[in-house]
Amino acid sequence: MKQVDLVPDDPKCAESIKQLEQEIKVLRQLKHPNIVQYYGSEITDDHFYIYLEYVYPGSINNYVQYHCGAMNESVVRNFTRHILSGLAYLHSTNTVHRDIKGANLLVDAMGVVKLADFGMAKHI
Repeated sequence: MKQVDLVPDDPKCAESIKQLEQEIKVLRQLKHPNIVQYYGSEITDDHFYIYLEYVYPGSINNYVQYHCGAMNESVVRNFTRHILSGLAYLHSTNTVHRDIKGANLLVDAMGVVKLADFGMAKHI
């Protein structure tokens, strides 16, 4: 889940909401095992929420740290295959992510990598 506090007349808040709305627009159209799934969004009181698939334990950065950087070749190959599969699907829908980095690559408990954070994504 992502949350943005709604603060009237705050340009930073307005930009965050704009990015979340862009992310929702993109994620609504995407269904792929290597892309984080979008479940819905809502505005309640002073907050804007976006509900996404929970991917535990989290980012590929955390995975590498937890494993002390010691990943064998088959794990790296598997992660690469998942990342490329997600990107190929994205590109087949004429969408570019524009913010690929370790923090936006999530690894689940089964070792499946999922692309996340589509706030900068764009249809071309």
